[in-house]
Amino acid sequence: MNNKLNWPARAALFLIVGGVGAFIIGAYAGLYYWPPIRRCRAVFCDPDHWQVLALGVAFFCAGLAFVIPQRLRLIGRLNSALLVACLLGGVIGAFAAR
Repeated sequence: MNNKLNWPARAALFLIVGGVGAFIIGAYAGLYYWPPIRRCRAVFCDPDHWQVLALGVAFFCAGLAFVIPQRLRLIGRLNSALLVACLLGGVIGAFAAR
């Protein structure tokens, strides 16, 4: 695979996508104040559900995919497997919770 992005662009993408994932994980851990929303029937109105953590980990793994070197194939595959498992688990869990 030929990566056309240079290192600063890949690092910036990691900071953006991985930062969103870190923010979601921090909201799940209770590091930020999350005001309760009235009359919300969705799963994601409250950050205390495991689906929120799963999607946060998926976002963080997607950010890591930008900065893992290609020569570390095993780590890249483990990261991809964790990304897919968390994404599918979070989405299926969100639909099953309704």
